[in-house]
Amino acid sequence: MLISFIMKYGYENWDYRGGGRASARETVGRVIAGAVAKKLLMLADTWIAGHLRSLGPEELNEEVTFEEVLCSKYSPVRASKKVLEEKYEALIKKATQEGDSYGGIAEVITKNPPIGLGEPVFDKMKAELAKAIMSIPAVTGFEYGLGFMVSKMKGSEANDEIIRKDNKIGWKYNYAGGILGGLTNGEDLIVRCAFKPTSSIRKPQKTIDLRNLEETYISVIGRHDPAVAIRGVTVVESMVALTLVDHAMRAGVIPLVKLTEEQGNIVQQRWERYVRSCKPMEESQL
Repeated sequence: MLISFIMKYGYENWDYRGGGRASARETVGRVIAGAVAKKLLMLADTWIAGHLRSLGPEELNEEVTFEEVLCSKYSPVRASKKVLEEKYEALIKKATQEGDSYGGIAEVITKNPPIGLGEPVFDKMKAELAKAIMSIPAVTGFEYGLGFMVSKMKGSEANDEIIRKDNKIGWKYNYAGGILGGLTNGEDLIVRCAFKPTSSIRKPQKTIDLRNLEETYISVIGRHDPAVAIRGVTVVESMVALTLVDHAMRAGVIPLVKLTEEQGNIVQQRWERYVRSCKPMEESQL
């Protein structure tokens, strides 16, 4: 990615320090803002949590609860299942020993999103989320609900059943991942994105010396994550939160300027419940 920067701005103008704007270091601001956004969403009792659904060849092949996803924050590799955590850790160890890296898929679930967020044409919720998440460094793909699986299905298989849930309209399977017609429909909002393997690896690779355009080899030595997807889960959570807060403010669900004292107390109470809602994986799976 740095080469494309150099091709646009020139060799003398690119910022090589830690990868410059191409570095994931820029996401720290997103995560800080995302923490505020998550808390503001508590006014609507909306909860957001993410986990690493796959890492390299290892992936989650069973149902997962929102509570398990929420508890993944206690896993060093953001796994929602203990057995998956062990497999991820083995892969990370292998990649580190070989001087290589792995890609992965992050999944973020939003419980109780406000109904009707998004606009019907250019600002569809799926488009807003796609733009926000695809802007994250190393993200190469985005999907929601059934995602790319629907390309292999028939309409009779992909169509969901509309049912009554607690005397309200609901969907039996939530195949659409909480978004229909570009608007949130009140079901769990489920999005996934693919992270590419870390580009900076110790294993020698062919390249071009940009000073003389001669072919050479490069081996990147230093502290580089063997899987950026692990840290990426938190960034995706943050971008989902920021996108939802923007639209919740447009819709009047969250005040544009300031919260009342009563609203502030509601947010704080729900936030404390959110923080206390989960035990570390070792305790919860005993």
